[in-house]
Amino acid sequence: FITAALNLEDPRKNIFWLVSCLSKVYAQFPKFQVTIVGAFSEKTERFIKHFLPNASLPGLLPRGELQQLVQSHDVFIFSSLQDDWGYVIPESLANGLTVLVPNTHPFYEMVPNEESTYSLSDENDLIIKIMSIMRNTDIVDFKRRHFEFAEERFSYGSFYKQLNEIYYLSIENGLN
Repeated sequence: FITAALNLEDPRKNIFWLVSCLSKVYAQFPKFQVTIVGAFSEKTERFIKHFLPNASLPGLLPRGELQQLVQSHDVFIFSSLQDDWGYVIPESLANGLTVLVPNTHPFYEMVPNEESTYSLSDENDLIIKIMSIMRNTDIVDFKRRHFEFAEERFSYGSFYKQLNEIYYLSIENGLN
């Protein structure tokens, strides 16, 4: 499992809530591994390590290194309360990860189904989703469905097709 944010201490990123949820998973699965990427203070690092002793905290990474790290994981958890557009969501999907997002706009529109969303007002909802993924013996199929969804929605071909449709509709309606 991995999560990332440019500034993890920005309250909108909701990292302390996420760590609280992940610590409850860790209490049941001591081998549970999580990587938390982004900028944070020593105080935040101590907080994370207190609740998630085996968490990997590589800090802020250059884009290439972050992409390599993301590709080495199975699940990305997006915990932001608010964001203009979670670029990391389609990027994670395109890299073949299962992605969990809050069931708020626009995030829930970026994942294939409801089993990929959770309530920000209910820690147990996220914990149940994580446990379900951990118990899923066919994680490869789960990841494949997320990747196919990303290809359909966020690939260059998909954008080209959408732009092409808009262009031809504008011609038909005399808007060019």
